[in-house]
Amino acid sequence: VTAIVVNHTSIVVSWMRPALKQLRGPLVAYVFYYKVKGSPPANATALSVGLQTMRLLIDLQPNTDYEFTVSLDNGIGVAVSDAVVARTLDGAPEGVRQPAVRVLTSTEVEVTWFA
Repeated sequence: VTAIVVNHTSIVVSWMRPALKQLRGPLVAYVFYYKVKGSPPANATALSVGLQTMRLLIDLQPNTDYEFTVSLDNGIGVAVSDAVVARTLDGAPEGVRQPAVRVLTSTEVEVTWFA
């Protein structure tokens, strides 16, 4: 499993199909799991992705560690990958209004803003 950070809200996660002898049966489907690192397993989001080997995640939180795993179902049993962690990039502040600048003197200005 490999995770590539795209920007402050997106990560691409991909994985390789195992060799046929490792599958020990036909590949039925993958299930992709992700969660904020350190959160309980019950908080993981599970996405059935069929036979796809890549997932683009969007609308993630900036500057946050996410943990990814993939499970493989061969119709007889399920195998789960080791977890991979990736951190989204820092993002621009959100919800901050443009600052107001007021000239006080020839050498002083006052800058104010509100979140």
